Amino acid sequence: MQPDNNKHVVLLSNSVIETDPRVSKFARTLCDAGWSVTTVGLPPLGHAGGTLPWSALHIDLAQGDTKPPAKPVALAKLLSGMFLLMAQGVKPFSESASNILSKVAIRTQRRQNVLKRALYYWWLGFGLRVLPKGYQSIFWKSNTRYNLFLETAMVDVGAVDLWIANDWDMLPIALALKAEKGGKVLYDSHEYAVEQFIGDKQWRQFMQPLVKAVENSCIHQVDAISSVSTGLCKALKKRYALEKTPHCIRNVPPYQKYAFRACKGPRIVLYQGLIGPGRGLKKIIDSTRFWHKGLHLVIRGPEGRAGYVSQLKQLIYETGSEIKISIEAPVPFAKMVAKAHEADIGLLALPCQSVHNRHALPNKIFEYMMAGLALCVTSNEDMANIVAHYRNGTLIEEFTPASIADAVNSMDAVKIDACKHASLQAAKALNWEEEQAAFLALCASAYPLNGKTLISGQSS
Repeated sequence: MQPDNNKHVVLLSNSVIETDPRVSKFARTLCDAGWSVTTVGLPPLGHAGGTLPWSALHIDLAQGDTKPPAKPVALAKLLSGMFLLMAQGVKPFSESASNILSKVAIRTQRRQNVLKRALYYWWLGFGLRVLPKGYQSIFWKSNTRYNLFLETAMVDVGAVDLWIANDWDMLPIALALKAEKGGKVLYDSHEYAVEQFIGDKQWRQFMQPLVKAVENSCIHQVDAISSVSTGLCKALKKRYALEKTPHCIRNVPPYQKYAFRACKGPRIVLYQGLIGPGRGLKKIIDSTRFWHKGLHLVIRGPEGRAGYVSQLKQLIYETGSEIKISIEAPVPFAKMVAKAHEADIGLLALPCQSVHNRHALPNKIFEYMMAGLALCVTSNEDMANIVAHYRNGTLIEEFTPASIADAVNSMDAVKIDACKHASLQAAKALNWEEEQAAFLALCASAYPLNGKTLISGQSS
């Protein structure tokens, strides 16, 4: 079922939508299906390239930074008053104690901003664990971008039929906009948000409580839910006791036909994606000490954290591996699959201890297959299912340098070529032309049909 041509959808994403593979695919697909489409996202760096078939709004980052605001609060005034009363109370007994308390009162009043910030981080680190429904007071202060998203959509967007909130931080914004402008809300969870950066201690302490509070409070208010893998959909259903399992919309690329390229000369092992913590790159580099000769590791992508590439280069030096290792700059989004076609093995090694990683199904897996590469991935459940079904790779049994090396070394030219053929065949099914029907049906399902509203969800 396709909506009438006058149906208006707004996609909200804390990303540069023009270069965001998933969100830009959604926008283009909805345009092609006859929807009127608006996107609200971050401004692109430089020229985004080409004319967009939808209306693109960008928040003005010049209006503010991401620091929590520091304004006087009643708590500071209350504490200052308490110290003044105490100063008066002890004055008959100790002039020096009274003077000290008076000075503390004055400094408390002067340092209201410090107290404000301290209270803010206390709420993030502890308060939300006790009172998760208090997330509203923290969420809007945690990042000034969120207010900009709300203001931009509130002012520049007219009547809306469907809001698509991409990831957890767009949820409160979409629900606030729904309350003012109407429409339905589809929550598309690209990650298992409550564990997204589980390996980062600072994130666990300060951001995880906010993510949990937001998702727990908002997810039951939306009209439809989707995620990127069957495992993540089931995990969301279980965590939040959802009536139905969210829809799985896999992050597959548009179909591109590539010829088979036989494995000749040095075997190129490719990691293509964000270069940052949590991607298994240090373990991969360490594993090259045990790789067979004739292999070449290529790490290609944007730097996810300042200085991380320098850390990897230092590790390469310290490892003393005899394997050639190259760290390359990212290629344009439209050329990623074509560039990957030059490699032989697509590599992804993730730890398996979290629900987030156990059910991860990143877009790079499907890009590797579209490019006709053999897969070498950790035996995390959803990725392992792909390899088992299509017989197009080998599994890394443990997240250790030795196990990574064993898996890579097990792939000789004959096995690589067989897996390449299998990946090219799999790409004919695992592409956006095949997947988009489920996405369009999900968007259409929030609308009345013969007097009934079809709220999205699939049988468990």
